[in-house]
Amino acid sequence: MLVAPSLQELAQSRGAARVAVACGVFDGVHRGHRKILRSLLELASAKGAIPTVLTFDPHPRSVLAAFGSPPLLTEREQQLELLAECGIEAVVLVRFTREVAAWSATRFVRHCLLAEPGQLAGVCVGSKWRFGAGGEGDVGLLELFGRNHGFSVVSVPEFQWYGKPVSSTRIRARIQAGELSAANRMLGRCHAVRGQVLHGRGIGGARLHCPTANLSAAPVVHPPGGVYAARIAVDLAPPPARRKALPGAVYIGSAPTIEGVESSEQYIECHIFDFHENLYGQRIDVQFVEFIREGRAFAGEQGLADQIVRDLARIREVLGSGG
Repeated sequence: MLVAPSLQELAQSRGAARVAVACGVFDGVHRGHRKILRSLLELASAKGAIPTVLTFDPHPRSVLAAFGSPPLLTEREQQLELLAECGIEAVVLVRFTREVAAWSATRFVRHCLLAEPGQLAGVCVGSKWRFGAGGEGDVGLLELFGRNHGFSVVSVPEFQWYGKPVSSTRIRARIQAGELSAANRMLGRCHAVRGQVLHGRGIGGARLHCPTANLSAAPVVHPPGGVYAARIAVDLAPPPARRKALPGAVYIGSAPTIEGVESSEQYIECHIFDFHENLYGQRIDVQFVEFIREGRAFAGEQGLADQIVRDLARIREVLGSGG
């Protein structure tokens, strides 16, 4: 995938000629976004142009909101991979600052979309998309620019789920409430947290008979603490690595039952069924499928170990991974 800070840079340095562009934040690349992207691919095909997403770095709310943006649904690396899976060939990451936020709608169009003459074949946006300071620009203004500068504009109606538009905010709220089924259906996939596998204390395998990979997770939205059925995407050896999602269990929370471990420290621990390869240093994706139970303290390690056996049996049932 081609990635550049502007359409002009895309044309001059990356060899991208005519482009059709979808504009937006695209956090999560959820079903509402995918509806826009499908329209973009149709537009690009009709125009003989490269399907391109124009988005912002960092998230605009992290610059404009008094307390910063809420945790994102996807980190940038995940977002780019999801866009590529949808057929997007290029992404423009516009650096978002307070100066950019103060641009008029006209300046935004001229600077971000029309800087390279003859490059823009069309623009695809959600029907409610706004741009420019105070959200002064709308689809109508974009269509006026299109008529004056020779590019097409496609306005895509919002994707509705249970009578309401699907949005990143709505999905985030469901994840934080532990309502994974609803969140995953709006995403069109399982919510995933990516992180690097670190060395832990060795307690899971040695004392609880359940070896785990300890994850240093990216700062994206997490579901509440507890035990989850999950699929864990890892790179399998030998080279060349093969990315595969394997069934397993995930625990989010502290370790209140284990003596000598700080009870306020939060962990993400992954157990992959029937898996014995070394994952240290690898970046893996935890795909949350279903909530199993809340975390709690047990009378001792044996009580916790017995509960883990029951949890794993339940998770195998949920995931249909067999005995």
